[in-house]
Amino acid sequence: MTRKPRSDNSLVTLNAAQRERLTQWLFEENISSDATVRRCKKEFGINVARTTLRKFYCQEQQNRALERIAQCAKNANRVVKELTERPADTYRALIGMAGQIAFENAFDADGELDKRTICEFTRLLMEARKDDRECQRLALDREKWQFDAAEACQAELPELKAISANPALSQKEKLRQIRMLLFGVAPE
Repeated sequence: MTRKPRSDNSLVTLNAAQRERLTQWLFEENISSDATVRRCKKEFGINVARTTLRKFYCQEQQNRALERIAQCAKNANRVVKELTERPADTYRALIGMAGQIAFENAFDADGELDKRTICEFTRLLMEARKDDRECQRLALDREKWQFDAAEACQAELPELKAISANPALSQKEKLRQIRMLLFGVAPE
């Protein structure tokens, strides 16, 4: 629950740019409370109690956590919507998400590039591309097979009509004979 700041809270007087600067000191630069109190005095000309600074830090930390949760929920809803609309694209969407996560985690705490994360993600991407090429090859093979099957059906159309029209044959026997005619193989 967010409380209204006390009227004697010196941080209430900060403008948006100063508040941004203060959060940068606390969260990006990660400087100590004492150093932050000194900077507030020097740069903003205000005296800040350590307890006030601690309350500000806790409130800002809570706000950031809520923003991350909201962003994660928004991303999750977007992904669910995409996957619902195009279920065939599930794999690519997951690879995209993995890429985003790897990018966000590519730097360690010191801001240095984490080569291990990059190597692991690169390996994952290479596997994904390999799988994607295999899927494309299988789709092309399926398309060729369908074309060949349609061509074979057209060539054998008179015999296919005769088999289909034969009332003495059961449905199973008709299918066996059609398969034998088209593919030269009887089903087991």
